[in-house]
Amino acid sequence: MDIGPDDTVVVELDCDEWPRSYSRVLAWRQLGELLLKFDELADATEGAQ
Repeated sequence: MDIGPDDTVVVELDCDEWPRSYSRVLAWRQLGELLLKFDELADATEGAQ
């Protein structure tokens, strides 16, 4: 299975505090960028605690 950087995937995020889930169609490269941002946010949150 070959996946190109511009192939799409549906991402759905859900959190108990949110009024509804967040769903978007992203390209694989965008998903990679989003996951890197989540890692940065997690590190910053962990460092602040």
